[in-house]
Amino acid sequence: MIYLQVRTHQFINFDDPVYVTKNDHVLAGLTWPGIAWAFKSFAASNWHPLTWISHMIDVQMFGVDAGAHLLVSAAFHALNCVLVFLFLRAATGSLWRSGIVAALFAVHPLRVESVAWVSERKDTLSALFFLLCLLAYTRYVQTRSWKPYVTAVFMLILGLMSKPMLVTTPFVLLILDYWPFKRLTRASLKRVLIEKIPFLLCAAASVPVTILAQRGAISSVNSIPLSVRTAIAATSYVSYLGKTIWPVHLAIMYPLPATVNLTLAIVCAAVLVLITFACFVLRRTMPWLLAGWLWFVGTLVPVIGIVQVGVQSMADRYTYIPHIGLFIALVWTAAWIVQNSPAARVPLAAAASVCIVLLAFTAHAQVSYWADSAALFEHTLAVTSNSNTLAHVNLGAALLDSGDYIAAEREYRSAAGFRDPEVVYNGLALALIGQGRLNEALAAARTAVKANPNFADAWSTLGSIAMTLGDTAEGQAALSHSLQVKADRAVEARLDVSRGDLAAAEGKFDEAVQSKPDDPALRNDYAAVLARLGKNDAAREQYEEALRLRPNFYDARMNYGALLSRLGDNERAAQQFSEAARLQPKSPEPHVYLALIESNGRRFDEAQRDIEQAIAINHDASNRILIDAIRIPPRPAAIDEYLTFLRQQGAGH
Repeated sequence: MIYLQVRTHQFINFDDPVYVTKNDHVLAGLTWPGIAWAFKSFAASNWHPLTWISHMIDVQMFGVDAGAHLLVSAAFHALNCVLVFLFLRAATGSLWRSGIVAALFAVHPLRVESVAWVSERKDTLSALFFLLCLLAYTRYVQTRSWKPYVTAVFMLILGLMSKPMLVTTPFVLLILDYWPFKRLTRASLKRVLIEKIPFLLCAAASVPVTILAQRGAISSVNSIPLSVRTAIAATSYVSYLGKTIWPVHLAIMYPLPATVNLTLAIVCAAVLVLITFACFVLRRTMPWLLAGWLWFVGTLVPVIGIVQVGVQSMADRYTYIPHIGLFIALVWTAAWIVQNSPAARVPLAAAASVCIVLLAFTAHAQVSYWADSAALFEHTLAVTSNSNTLAHVNLGAALLDSGDYIAAEREYRSAAGFRDPEVVYNGLALALIGQGRLNEALAAARTAVKANPNFADAWSTLGSIAMTLGDTAEGQAALSHSLQVKADRAVEARLDVSRGDLAAAEGKFDEAVQSKPDDPALRNDYAAVLARLGKNDAAREQYEEALRLRPNFYDARMNYGALLSRLGDNERAAQQFSEAARLQPKSPEPHVYLALIESNGRRFDEAQRDIEQAIAINHDASNRILIDAIRIPPRPAAIDEYLTFLRQQGAGH
């Protein structure tokens, strides 16, 4: 009920391009080369091959459909909620307490980021293996059988291959030995510690790999001193507690503060010390308090910022596993109060029910902010007080994509101080181009290339503006510099295409394909040039090779279908368009082209159904696509007959 709305959501422009939409390995679906890449890759500053493979499986099954990918994440979360319940029920024997912890875990708004963001599949997937590890370990403790023990170790390995945050799992197992298993005694301490050696070895092996993968994202001690990071960590811990109790102003990015409030940091540190001391004092009568609190504090250690990765001070997604411990402490304490004060049973049960319902409604509202990039970053800017330059940049990019150039300009100008100024000024130049303010755009592009002379996109923008303004010398120099930075024959070929020099583009594409034979996008572009030159057989070969390399390549499916249709192979063309419709179910384009093929075969009823489906997806876009498709002569007589048929049916629109 909370997450069903993600079916209509879009990919967002932060991390999703790296994980799915612009990742050729993922877009190829589940292939052996892709699996090999997943195990070798440090992309996205992580080594998490199973996460990559899960995205590949999604593309294989659903194409590039954000809603379907997100529903898979929601299904993982639902399964994790069940596993939380089953684990606690098996470990403690308590039905209702386990159920309430699982319910709080299920509906809390801090879960939304992990579920409603495609890039955070690693959270739900790693938690699945973490909980299976705890279930297997519980079984081992109860039976002393080696099979569940080996299963627990194996689940941890799979979890670490999904997200390295699980390095704290051996610590969680020790907490469970303390409570509820009560195995940490002097007599058994040595055996209990020896049991953890395989788990510790798995975690230890993950640490250097993670450091190697994140070396580019880890801030140095000089850039953020340890004292500052410690102060931020203390305030972040307390902020997580505050957002657990009162989950408002949730955002995808909480930027690091420009200055550290030392007084606030000291107060927060004192709060943490007092809570820890109170849990320790009450450990004999309320051992779950210390266990739950240590679970919460300990599992947050890898992401609390002592080793700073990225530019965020905290993140909602980091609470996915830590929250389980916190909820255990709260729910078991409430149950203890009921046991000692039976009169409190009804009020506390009612309070728990109201809490779960209110949290569910709040989570449902929070999910709606993740509908697309513009909605997400507008909300982020509304609820974060620090200068959130990343949110301004991403909102500016989303507004550029939607064609709202005035608003995009506003966001890029608000992003002053962003860590990559060349990105800001290049985006500003594009926004100004959209408004026809070319002289101002030229100045912005010049600033972008000055900020980073190795940023090829800025040189390309500068060259395009200068050429448009008639400054051929600067334009050609900028475009040449762009080519030098990228050192890519494909870039030269695409520039030739833009100039209309298809013969020159053909030769350069041929060289580029020979140097990068496994690049499906390159082969798709090369095929398009060959088709425009009338070299249909060669174009067909390139399209087929592109689709062999990436079977889920929407653009290649559409382009190949158009070529086949032009060659009169309508049956195979329809197959390509049908597959394209499966890959992008929210695009009207494949349905329009299917309708044209069907009308050419005088299957007017089928054609009408496809046109109606296209219009239902996007009325205006369907009209534009249809007009473009039938504008090119010679137009088959059947299309004229079909248009007459539509008018007769009252579907003249």
